Amino acid sequence: MKGKKVGIVGTGASTVQLVPRIADEVDDLYVFQRSAAWVPARGQGAYSDFQKKLFSKMPFLIKILRFFWFVITEVNYILIVVRSRISVLSRRVIASEMKGRLGRDRELYGLIPDYAPACKRITPSDGYLETFLKPNVHLVTEKIVEITECGIQTPKIEHELDIIIWATGYDILQASKQFDMKTSKLDSKGNQIDLAEIYGESPEMYLGITHPHLPNAFRLLGPNTGLAHNSVLYMIECQVDYVCECLVELMNKNKKSFCLKKGRLEGFMDMIQKETEGKSFSGGCVSWYRNEDGVNWTLWPSSVVSYWWATLVCQKEDYKWE
Repeated sequence: MKGKKVGIVGTGASTVQLVPRIADEVDDLYVFQRSAAWVPARGQGAYSDFQKKLFSKMPFLIKILRFFWFVITEVNYILIVVRSRISVLSRRVIASEMKGRLGRDRELYGLIPDYAPACKRITPSDGYLETFLKPNVHLVTEKIVEITECGIQTPKIEHELDIIIWATGYDILQASKQFDMKTSKLDSKGNQIDLAEIYGESPEMYLGITHPHLPNAFRLLGPNTGLAHNSVLYMIECQVDYVCECLVELMNKNKKSFCLKKGRLEGFMDMIQKETEGKSFSGGCVSWYRNEDGVNWTLWPSSVVSYWWATLVCQKEDYKWE
C-alpha cells in the first residue's frame, strides 16, 4: 500500500486496528464513516523485565493482577451497560477523553458517537483517534452513493482511490449456523431437522451451552454469551467447567445420555429478554447485538459474576437422564 490512496469503508473493530498501522505507509487515507465508534484509550503497555522476574518468583501476584483487572472490567457493567445517571456521566467522561485526544479540531468531533457506549461494540485504542491528526488521514461522513471505476462517489465528490478496504463487519447470524447440526427433532417425513432451521432469526441455547434437541451436545460461546463490558475468555472458562460438571454427573449416574428439558430453555430466554431491558444495547442504535426484530440473542445481559454463578454446577433437574 506504500504511496497509494486508500479508502476504508466502516469504523468498527477492524478499522480501529487498521488505521494506525497503515496511515504512515499510504499516501492518503480516507475513512468512510456511517456511524462513529466509542474509542476510549486502551492504556496498553509492556511489562518490564523487573515485573516479569517478579511474576516468575511470586506467581500469586499474577492472580492478584488478573483479579484486579477482572474487577475493573466488571465495574464497567455498572458504569456503562446499565442505563442510569451513572452511565450518562460515564458517557460524558469518555466523550471528553476522546475530544481531548482529538485536540481543538472540531471537524474531527464527528468521531464522537451520538449513541450510548456499549450500544455498539466499544473499541478501545491508543492510536486510532490520534491518527486523524495526521495531514494525510481524512474522515468522510457523507453517504456513499456508489463504487466507481476510479474510487468512491459521495453526494458532493468522487474520491479517487487505488485501494478500497471493505471493513463493514460480518453476518453474525450466518456465523452461528456455519455447519450443519442435525437435531433429535423430526419433520413430517421423519427426517432430522437441522439446528439452523430451529434457530431461525434468533438462535437460542440454555446458558449458551445446551439445547433440548441436542442430546449429549455442548457449545462454547453460544447465543447470549457475548459481552459488552468484560472478557469472553472468562465466559468460555465458565462454560468448560460447566460441561465437565455435566459429564461427571452423567458418569456418576451411569447413564448414556442427557438432554435439556424444553421448559428450561423457554424460561431462560424469558429471563434474557427481561434482563436486556434497561441496558445500553437494548435500543438507541443499530448493531449486530440484536436481530432485525430487536431481539438480543448475542449478549449476556447481566454481570459476568452472575454467569459464573449460573454455571457453577450442573443442575440435575434441568436435564433428562437416560
